[in-house]
Order: sequence, then structure tokens, then C-alpha cells
Amino acid sequence: MRKYKFFSANIELQQKWLNAMAQDGWRLTEVKRAFYYFEKAAPGEFQYEVVFVADKSNRGYTDYVTFLEDKGYRVFPKNINLNYSVGKVRIRPWAKGSGMLSTFPGRYNKELLIVEKTNDGNPFEI
Repeated sequence: MRKYKFFSANIELQQKWLNAMAQDGWRLTEVKRAFYYFEKAAPGEFQYEVVFVADKSNRGYTDYVTFLEDKGYRVFPKNINLNYSVGKVRIRPWAKGSGMLSTFPGRYNKELLIVEKTNDGNPFEI
């Protein structure tokens, strides 16, 4: 197992880096606040997409994750590395309605989704 630390709020940069890791034969197994854990895999076996989901309500987020998992994708929640918080409440100015507040342990630090699919030669269709 390999462990990497990666800091960036840039979604495209994270996605590019994850796909480069996959091309080098590493599969994402776990994501924690600033750490990514990988296991050895066949080079290019997996593809990754990083999706911004902080603007969704808790219900919308849950429905979206279920939709992705039903398509056969693996999903890893990830923080965006931006911190507008007071105690255990995070303010998310980019969200709408009740999604503007995130509390611990709810969707706190889960502003992004890293989505994994087996590389079948077809592009991601989320």
C-alpha cells in the first residue's frame, strides 16, 4: 500500500494526478483529509473523475452517491481543503439553502466526490 499527501482545491489537478497514478498502476483504496491510499493494480485499469458536490443538499448528495454506485462506480468523499468553519459547523457560501451549513459528522469535509470506474475504453458518463 502506498500513501500520498496531496493538497489542492483545484479539481482538474486532482483528477489529472489520480489518473496519472492509475496509469502508473495504482488504485485508490481510501481517502482521508489530506491523504490518499493506493494499492498496486494493472496500469491503466481504472479511471477517476472528481466532482464538486458541496452545492447539493444532504438528500441530493445521498441520491447522487446512490446513482453513481448503482452505475457500478466506486465513490470516495473528499474535502476541498477550504476551511470556513466555526467549531464543528462549516459555512459553504457556494451552496444553496440548507446545503450552506455542514455539521460534523454529516457532510463536513465532503465537498468533493472522487469517482472510480474500470477503464473500459469509454469516457466517464456521469
